[in-house]
Amino acid sequence: MVQPWLIKILEFIGNYLGHPLFIPLYAYGFYYLDDQKNHQPQGNWIHFTVIFLLLVLFPLLIYPLLRKENKVQSIHLKTVRERIWPLGINLVLWSSIICYFTFIIPQFQSAQVNPTQPLITFFLGGAISIFMAVIMAILGHKSSLHMMGVSGLALFFILKYSHDSNLNTNPTLLPISLGIIAILWVGLARYNAKAHSAVELVTGFAAGALSQVLALNLYYESLMR
Repeated sequence: MVQPWLIKILEFIGNYLGHPLFIPLYAYGFYYLDDQKNHQPQGNWIHFTVIFLLLVLFPLLIYPLLRKENKVQSIHLKTVRERIWPLGINLVLWSSIICYFTFIIPQFQSAQVNPTQPLITFFLGGAISIFMAVIMAILGHKSSLHMMGVSGLALFFILKYSHDSNLNTNPTLLPISLGIIAILWVGLARYNAKAHSAVELVTGFAAGALSQVLALNLYYESLMR
């Protein structure tokens, strides 16, 4: 029988380590480790620092200003109207990261193919999901940003491994299993914390997952032009 203290620890981890602010760091960490494993070290600390400054530190620094202007009342963004300004700012920041990997990084590389393309598709998917969240907030629906982030990360993880797999092995079983565990873990933690209803968790999951699929399709369409 699982002890109550262990359940509380697991819920704490799901609520805070599964926060959407940390998702881009997890995605970059996975990308970097995967490159190291394949002996194609394209990632470096400069990229990590840029991602951290723009997508983690800057939103945290801008929060006191939003609270001072009465745009938000709590860092948890409990009401729908509180979400519009932070999400709008994050949409701009995620778009900036896409520009960084799409236009700035290739200027310093001699390769014809941009090796950070998997990251570009991930951040494009993230920007699409944030845009969806803004639209839903304007319409009065508070979808789960935690679920949006973790489902997007899981789909990025699964789709990249599926793309890298070959006919002799089936490496997608591990990422699929880890992705399902992460989604269920964060979803149950948010539900038990009474942060979201089941509908809000499902819409968050759908927005995060579909945005990654859409981003991947847009990438392949751009290659065929």
